[in-house]
Amino acid sequence: MGDRLDEIMILAKSRDVADRERLLIRLVDMCNGRPDDLRTPRVQDLLSQVFFYLVFQAEHDIRMRLAENIASSDWAPSGLINILAFDHIEIARPIIARSPILEDPDLIRIMVEATLEHQIEVARRRDISVSVVEAILKAGRPEVLKALAENETARVSHDHLAELIQRSKDIEGLRSPLAEHVGLNAELASYLYTWVGVALRKSLAS
Repeated sequence: MGDRLDEIMILAKSRDVADRERLLIRLVDMCNGRPDDLRTPRVQDLLSQVFFYLVFQAEHDIRMRLAENIASSDWAPSGLINILAFDHIEIARPIIARSPILEDPDLIRIMVEATLEHQIEVARRRDISVSVVEAILKAGRPEVLKALAENETARVSHDHLAELIQRSKDIEGLRSPLAEHVGLNAELASYLYTWVGVALRKSLAS
């Protein structure tokens, strides 16, 4: 650990872009190796300060690699994760998809404030809750609704599915994923049947 800290201190004093990238990766590796030591408020505050300082100076490609490396980590500071979740979509995508740090209010905030591409990633995230599903339905953007209809792990209730089917009357892209949805029952299938094409009617009838 002493050698690693010495290396980190040397890299921290460098202004070279490659050294900053190595510094971020060394910090992530060190944190991944000792996650149980990183959950106290004092350590989280210190980590936040260090990572914020580095991330705000980091190039796009470095932030992208950082996001990929910490996307699944449960030790990462919440503030850092939320900043990366609003970054360019290439950086935000793994964070939105996998970060256990993101909670429902964070995901709903992305639905309200972020770009269409970010919202689509929220709709694709595994096991999104009822609250997030309702935020997606409230926003009502066709591309995001399609991503939700394709997400079979989302907590979509009977009423949510009925609302998606109603909207598919005007949004053709919803019809095919809804026809294959695991929550579709005979009652809902009969509603969908009235405005789909011949191929999907055959599938629904069967």
